Amino acid sequence: MEDLGIKEFSSVEEAQKAANFDILKPSYTAGYELKSVTVMNNSVTLNYVKGQDVMLISEFVPKYEIHETPNAEKVKIGDIEGEYVEFYGSGMLKFKKGGIVVMIFGKLDKEEMIKVAESVE
Repeated sequence: MEDLGIKEFSSVEEAQKAANFDILKPSYTAGYELKSVTVMNNSVTLNYVKGQDVMLISEFVPKYEIHETPNAEKVKIGDIEGEYVEFYGSGMLKFKKGGIVVMIFGKLDKEEMIKVAESVE
């Protein structure tokens, strides 16, 4: 079986050693707690939980130009423009910070998701 290079860690600090870019993390998490950090090839996913709800923050350094998300609403994250999409009761917020594409997924409302995004550094 092929090793896809998927590694799971319990902290961002541990995961950073396996990642090939600086992992960004939010200082505001809307009450969600970090459960694990997954590093796979050129991407990192931070897994947060609050009760039964999950919030995922995926990050990667794009090799190519990232296309706009169809039907996305343009939103401001501080002075960065992002895209927000809602589907099946969950939201997805995508933006680029310092060359890293960050996508936040979860059942948070748009305003909470933007607050989480604004705290990512």
